[in-house]
Amino acid sequence: MYRQEIDEKKKTLDLWVRRKRGNRKLECSGCGRKLADAYDCRERVVRDLPWSLFQTAVHIEVYRVKCPACGVKVEKVPLLPSRVWVESGVPMTFDDVRPIALALDGVEESTSYGTPAFKVRGALIARWRPDLDALVVGMGFAERDELMAADPETYFITDHYLNYEWILVGLARVHPDAMRDLLIGAWRSAAASKRRKRKASRVSRPGSHSRGDNGPV
Repeated sequence: MYRQEIDEKKKTLDLWVRRKRGNRKLECSGCGRKLADAYDCRERVVRDLPWSLFQTAVHIEVYRVKCPACGVKVEKVPLLPSRVWVESGVPMTFDDVRPIALALDGVEESTSYGTPAFKVRGALIARWRPDLDALVVGMGFAERDELMAADPETYFITDHYLNYEWILVGLARVHPDAMRDLLIGAWRSAAASKRRKRKASRVSRPGSHSRGDNGPV
């Protein structure tokens, strides 16, 4: 641990931890190949760890590696304690997701493939998969790989989503704060994509087509 912050009023404790320099044995999450050097480093936050009277969050360094076989992948890491929310609170349902999504500017409830969904100005950001008790959320490949490697019981995909920028989030396991962050990320990405498409349409030739949504969901 190299840093800590305590908020006595809010009863929160934040801890920042990193591995010792000589203890960085990196492993590709795709093929398991051992690699000596990190490609880059990101931070992952594990929230709501019970510790005394404080609500604790641990900020952990997660490395990405450049694997000769798999390309840039997040390192394989030990399973982080995603059961904390399930044990200390009530699991989320789609009814809990709805107010979080609808609080975002311009987001409306709609449908996609016959299931409830959320869109911002027509662009899909998330939809419910009741058969999996999961929410499909828009997300880039790099962040998706990182989440699935760190917590595969909460964040996962099926073969259907392999080549598309979407992730499945298990509602029974995800923390509401994490769900809010995921929806905000998808909302920002969709809004930015809409702006790019409008700009492209103003300069494109008549009859030309811009790139569509990030694949079937």
